[in-house]
Amino acid sequence: MAYIPQEKLAFSCHLADHCNLRCKGCDNYSPAAPARFTNHEVFRRDLVRIREIFGNRVSSIQLLGGEPLLNPEIDRFLITARQIFTEADQTEISIVTNGVLLNAMPDHFWQTCREQAVVVRYTWYPIPVDYEAAVKKGSRFSVPVERYGRPGEEGKTLQFDPFDLTGSQDGEWNFRNCFHANKCIQVREGRIYTCNIRAFADIFCSAFGIGMELSPQDSLDLRQDLTSEQVMEFLSRPIPFCRYCNIRRRDDGHIWRTCVEAAEIHDWMLFRFDHWGLKALNRYDRVFFLPEAGEEAEFAEQWKTVLDTGLEDHVQQKVLPLPVEPAALHEALRQAGAGEADALVIMCQVQERRLCLEKAAVEAGYKHCYLFAQED
Repeated sequence: MAYIPQEKLAFSCHLADHCNLRCKGCDNYSPAAPARFTNHEVFRRDLVRIREIFGNRVSSIQLLGGEPLLNPEIDRFLITARQIFTEADQTEISIVTNGVLLNAMPDHFWQTCREQAVVVRYTWYPIPVDYEAAVKKGSRFSVPVERYGRPGEEGKTLQFDPFDLTGSQDGEWNFRNCFHANKCIQVREGRIYTCNIRAFADIFCSAFGIGMELSPQDSLDLRQDLTSEQVMEFLSRPIPFCRYCNIRRRDDGHIWRTCVEAAEIHDWMLFRFDHWGLKALNRYDRVFFLPEAGEEAEFAEQWKTVLDTGLEDHVQQKVLPLPVEPAALHEALRQAGAGEADALVIMCQVQERRLCLEKAAVEAGYKHCYLFAQED
């Protein structure tokens, strides 16, 4: 099959792995990451090497994270990036931020952005941040402050990017159907990756004790003798890690939420009746299972067997058929005696309805809401 490399390189670098928001489904795994700032000398060395390989064939450099504004040396990174890629009309340098700290950034930050021709882009989150004030502040310093995202996108949503921890997926099919592949290129600690999922998979594996194979063949060592054509060709093809992504099970459009307590694996993956699922449910005194009306029997055999052997004695369980109308969900839970501290497991096959029911549950105040769907 033909793979078509890109003509110019656009890539991202982290300035911080951690973040001051703890978004579920974060595809950089920041809620599970320890506090870590990028080493400036490593950053400089990486950009110098990219310049040696590509010359002025770099269209954009995104500085992100985590949350890049947490890095106390951010001005230094901006200056270094522009010193290496001097042509502002050819290489855009931008900061991608959640905006929480934007209005509190000191004047010297804005002055550095102006002097180094840096664009500031914020992702709109449903949180109490005055993004318009940040736009106006940027304007005072002649710094573009723009909203980040796809045209027509109303605001930040949540997406589950499930892994197949057995590594048995079709990596080539995944690569061809993944919007990360060769579009979210990441440079990290002397290596270049075709996507951020793989670049930061070590954070996910370390946080949850997952043994996915993180092969050196998943990325290119920039210290090698490389041409730009060789790098572009590598980035345009599947990597061994692609077999762990389960693109067919990708579930997007969910209401944006943050991790409620310590990050858990279900902040990234749909709920399963496995070791991780039972570990999560055993934290609660009561668990309410809500199978789609008419599908109780279909789910019953799987979950009943697991629950009988996997839930601890203190956990009470109750099955409630889901109401037809999402608006009736809150009342149904209230009548059943469900409270905010209880876990809800919504068991629904149809994605659109799953999204509606999840939104109804979250808006009703139920933070511990898990989504379950049968495997294909």
